[in-house]
Amino acid sequence: MKYVQGAPIEPMKYNIVLMKNGQKMDFSLAPAPIEQITRFGFVLPHDMRAQAKLVVSDEDLYSALAAVIGKTYRGELGYHTRKQTIIALHETAILGYQRQAIIDPRIGNEVALFWEIYLDQRIFPTSEVTEWQETMAQIIISELSDPQADAQLAEDIKNKLLQDTDSAKG
Repeated sequence: MKYVQGAPIEPMKYNIVLMKNGQKMDFSLAPAPIEQITRFGFVLPHDMRAQAKLVVSDEDLYSALAAVIGKTYRGELGYHTRKQTIIALHETAILGYQRQAIIDPRIGNEVALFWEIYLDQRIFPTSEVTEWQETMAQIIISELSDPQADAQLAEDIKNKLLQDTDSAKG
């Protein structure tokens, strides 16, 4: 991967704090070790001949863009970060993504948007299931058309965690 230098991006941060009866819940979560982080992506090509799809390997990315970059091209692609979002639980990141423009360095043109997504498996135990990843990717890419999508996602995660906490106690 080749990253394009530009102005640094300030990540958008949403910190979920679990509250019960107006009091902050006693909760501590250490950062997840690398083995407990699920990483995948979603590519949205600009050219309608290419296909939008879930990306779990470099080959998925090349095959999705084959109509634009060629079926046999396996060289480097350029990435220009446009947005970073971090959702944290009591100050520990549990979900993060960055939206990047993919640039074909041979011609210098932007060919797609790519979301690189990271999830904490302790909070999202189904994060390695392909169907679940596809759904999460669709939710995350909605940020293109809905400026409140990130805040709503953080709120939905908070509500689900509170519901799970109540279910575990009851």
